[in-house]
Amino acid sequence: MIKLFAFLLFTLSSFAATDTKHVVFITGHDELSHGEHEYRAGAKLMAKKLNESGLPIKATVLEGYWPEDEKELLEADSLIVYSDGLGNHIMNGYFQMMDLWVKSGKSVGFLHKSIQVPKGHKSKMMMSWTGGYYEKYYSTDPQWECDAILNKNHEISNGVGKFKVRDEWLFNIRFDKKLKLTPILSGKPDDLARSGKYTSHQSEIPSVSKNKGREETVMWTHQGKDQGRSFVFAGGHYHENWNRKNLLKLVLNAIVWSTGLEVPEKGVSFTKVTDAELDADMSEDRADTVWQNEKSILMKASLKFSSGIITDKSPGKSVAIDIPVGNEKELTLLVLDGGNGISCDHTVWASPTLHFGESKKKLTDYKWEQAVTGWRSILIDKGLNGQDLKLNGELVTGIASHSVSVIRYKLPEGVTRFTTTAGLADSRVGGSVQFQVYLK
Repeated sequence: MIKLFAFLLFTLSSFAATDTKHVVFITGHDELSHGEHEYRAGAKLMAKKLNESGLPIKATVLEGYWPEDEKELLEADSLIVYSDGLGNHIMNGYFQMMDLWVKSGKSVGFLHKSIQVPKGHKSKMMMSWTGGYYEKYYSTDPQWECDAILNKNHEISNGVGKFKVRDEWLFNIRFDKKLKLTPILSGKPDDLARSGKYTSHQSEIPSVSKNKGREETVMWTHQGKDQGRSFVFAGGHYHENWNRKNLLKLVLNAIVWSTGLEVPEKGVSFTKVTDAELDADMSEDRADTVWQNEKSILMKASLKFSSGIITDKSPGKSVAIDIPVGNEKELTLLVLDGGNGISCDHTVWASPTLHFGESKKKLTDYKWEQAVTGWRSILIDKGLNGQDLKLNGELVTGIASHSVSVIRYKLPEGVTRFTTTAGLADSRVGGSVQFQVYLK
């Protein structure tokens, strides 16, 4: 396949280029909850705006696959990768092909975690293409608000105004200091972002934490010798941010620049993103699906407890629950969104206990009948990212879930009370949830 690719590349490069530039997006599979890592929807939105811009550009999207027919790539002037990294990288199995692509003079762009590759031959290739990559346990990926510091001397910033956007901005990138890179967008992460507490690696990285107040490059360009143009944009976690005019314009400008076209003085022109455009092609709203599937069952049960809205500012970020049990045979634990979307709604039912008069047993000693959640999997005694389960700074045992979640148990004979402390787990900040307990 690689030899065929090289032959076709040589053959097609002999033809004169057309006036219209062709951009191909290759997207990874949507991995997170509704609204996060919406690679397909984000790429299709950008392609739509490029195709409507009036510029001599054609944008297409390959949804979640690397094409078997190399012509889909060979006819492109720029290839934009929007994907998870490491084991879920859409380029796994095709890094050598991409290397041939870049060395032929073609242009590339990498969005969000597509720059996350393992240290070794893949990182060396990524470094040669873009000048930098996300190195695990050196780079970091917290959520923080980037107060944009723009390089106004570069045409990618044409027409882009100031903006502040909270996203999962990757930073402390491993750069090749020997290569000439041009920063386009920078920001100053806050101390919490540098702490490592709320990241995928869940630990402090000294090279990150020690540099408080330092500007971090989160978008840059590179053009190596005998290579096309490349750029990296380290944001793109939250799909709703593509509704931010200046952020979207910045990325569209970069894509146009990568093709070799001149970026218009006022930047790429596009109509305001509508709600319908933003929602189009998004992944299934699993939180809503969970609720709809369970609603009819819950209507037949009795609501025994309902908390108020629990946030990071609530006392202890939690609520104590103590419910008497009579002749009921079924217990259901429900986590609802608190009204601000399900992002960051990591929760814990700490020390869930069934009381049998004077004796007691852990609820987790029993197997649930049903367990569904709005993101990832429901876990016992571990946080949703596999880390220690903590509530308000204390190590706890119990059930980790994410809104919207429903967990149903058949009750054994003789239960008289159910107790637990339900709250927001320490693995994320910014959550807002409501806890309910049903008996039937």
